[in-house]
Amino acid sequence: MKRIALIFCFGLMAPLVMAQEWNDPITTSDWNQIWKSSFVQSNNGQNAPESSGWFWGLNMNHSSNSATYRYNGQLAIKNLSTSPTMYFRSTNVNGSGTWAKVVHTTNGQTNVSSNLSVSGDINGTRILVDNPSSTSDWNQIWQSGFFQSNDATNAPEASGWFWGLNMNHSSNSSSYRYNGQLAIKNSSSNPTLYFRSTNVSGVGTWARVLTNTGNQRMTGTLTVDGSIRTEEVKVEIVNGPDYVFEPDYELRTLKATKAFIEANKHLPEIPPAREMEANGVELGVMNMRLLKKIEELTLYQIKLMEQLESQNKELQVVKKELESLKKQ
Repeated sequence: MKRIALIFCFGLMAPLVMAQEWNDPITTSDWNQIWKSSFVQSNNGQNAPESSGWFWGLNMNHSSNSATYRYNGQLAIKNLSTSPTMYFRSTNVNGSGTWAKVVHTTNGQTNVSSNLSVSGDINGTRILVDNPSSTSDWNQIWQSGFFQSNDATNAPEASGWFWGLNMNHSSNSSSYRYNGQLAIKNSSSNPTLYFRSTNVSGVGTWARVLTNTGNQRMTGTLTVDGSIRTEEVKVEIVNGPDYVFEPDYELRTLKATKAFIEANKHLPEIPPAREMEANGVELGVMNMRLLKKIEELTLYQIKLMEQLESQNKELQVVKKELESLKKQ
């Protein structure tokens, strides 16, 4: 039933529509087939914003629309009184178009199933992300977001799961990738955190964060301007100097050592003081060099002991000969 109010103007009947009421909207089974301006309802209709449920809607058509020419603007509200959901779309000549979900402010939850792009700021009390983005190459990331990877290229380690965070530069794009990145390796018993800053190509060096949990290994260089206090220092040794005790080792003579010291003012194979002061010393290398000198010194002492023993024997012989001469 339709009610139309008419008014008369200057004695002529001018049909101006003051109000219209429709008791029953048009029921449709396919939102792509609508082409007339009208109020519409559907239940589990095809091409509705969602595949199931009741929708109340409005179709606004193009002036040239027909059954085969279906340019429309459509609004549809899902039948959910506690959390209203509204969609809208514009359709092409075939009545097809993408439904856009309206983000609103109610106590209900708003779910966006596709990408949401915001050119301004987002202000809120919380941001929750159900699923992070997956990446196969950490150098290709350029947008701020939460990420996960498994055996990914350019991850902090060649294998394993990593959970991470990417913070981008304001001008970033897919070909301009200045980032700050955090990545945590999946190990509940021994957590490992890495961070890095990347260049325009998304390339950067991962730095590992040292913690007081579990064993720590560093593959780079650690420079400490202050003191290091520890209960134990273990240095990996590649080539110990025990070869000094091999029979074929050519021990430098003390005379040659003396000449070297007089000419250079430091021991052979030991860097001069000015060089150590300028560059520091490698603890493992220096310890092995010092140990070599101690072993060589031990060999010198052994030779000296042997010489003394030989001389002592010769003295004993001479002493007996002298005593024999005295008796004669």
